[in-house]
Amino acid sequence: ETGRTFLTINSSNVPTVNGDEKDCANIFLKLTNYHVKTFFIQNPETQDPIPISTLTEFIKFRNAVNAGETGSYKGIMNESGFAGKNFQLQCDIDLAQSTYPTDQKAQTSNTNIKDDFLPVGTGSTNPFKGNFDGDNHTISNLKINGNGTNNNVPNSYKAVFGYVLGSTIKNLNVKGNISSASYAAGICAFIRGAESSNYAQIINCSFIGEVESTGSYVGGICGYANNYTNIIDCEVSGRVAGGSTNIGGIAGYSGGTDDARNYIENCINVANVGGSSSVGGICG
Repeated sequence: ETGRTFLTINSSNVPTVNGDEKDCANIFLKLTNYHVKTFFIQNPETQDPIPISTLTEFIKFRNAVNAGETGSYKGIMNESGFAGKNFQLQCDIDLAQSTYPTDQKAQTSNTNIKDDFLPVGTGSTNPFKGNFDGDNHTISNLKINGNGTNNNVPNSYKAVFGYVLGSTIKNLNVKGNISSASYAAGICAFIRGAESSNYAQIINCSFIGEVESTGSYVGGICGYANNYTNIIDCEVSGRVAGGSTNIGGIAGYSGGTDDARNYIENCINVANVGGSSSVGGICG
């Protein structure tokens, strides 16, 4: 475990694999009459997946994405939205326990995360391009209030993940309430794949709660799924409502060209869905 010492390694006992020294090795010690424990010693830059183990770490991860190329998480710089990096949530997250401001620079300092969560990836200038595995954990007590003006914070792209490009978001459960001017969802507000060899995907995710918007592109899982995007094995319960068009229980909108088709497979919605036009139980 990082941060706890079980063995001091020096020049005389550096672990080797096939004769090579490793800075990240799975060391299995067999000591007579002693407790045996397997543990990892890892260089943060080589961790895969990169762990998110506390509420504080989740907020630091969010902040690193939204800071753009100046952001970093556990010593790993945000190069191109963390493209190619894999993150894994390793605990449940209760946002009601937060004592952190949503974002000191972007919102009023007295606005707390538990009252108004700023999404991971706020728009096209700071998208999330990595991969996120929730490991079947739950983010609970999510509250996003995006219908009003809040110190230049975008009133659209409201979800846990606001703006995502070429990523896989999987095994994540969310409970909460979201409001937005447009592009609103429980998991991901906007998602788009890069190309046929790099589909964006939302897999095995669930949302319980309410998603509400005064505008368009509102869904329980995803607000707007653009080219090369799959939504698979997802579930929604609660309420999904929009004041305009493209409102769906799973996705508000899912569309692509003949060469960039989208798929929604094996998804279940039991939420009430309402809107003015292009409204559907699964997709608007």
